Amino acid sequence: MIDAIVAFFTPEIIAQIVRAVIGLTIFFLVYFMVKRLIKRFVFKKLKPQTATIIMKVIQYSFFVLVVIYVLEIFNINLSALFGAAGIAGVAIGFASQTSMSNVISVFLCLPTMH
Repeated sequence: MIDAIVAFFTPEIIAQIVRAVIGLTIFFLVYFMVKRLIKRFVFKKLKPQTATIIMKVIQYSFFVLVVIYVLEIFNINLSALFGAAGIAGVAIGFASQTSMSNVISVFLCLPTMH
């Protein structure tokens, strides 16, 4: 068991782990700085609900970037994942087509309604 663990932690794996830890540290430092700056400006200028949505989009974007970064460090091929995400996006687009057309028609007809 110990031999398997020692054999797994080659210098290349240790270098990848160190790169991942350094990268994650930098990502999270940048994330907290951006989050603080956006909180200062966005919450003053916009409604609280809009500001919260913007903060959530930024939060999820940073987490997606972190996951992609770590997967790239460990040489995991992301092309299949991106292909699946593209197909899922097309499927969701077709599934929500009717709902979105109804939402858009409400906005277009709203000014003419009395």
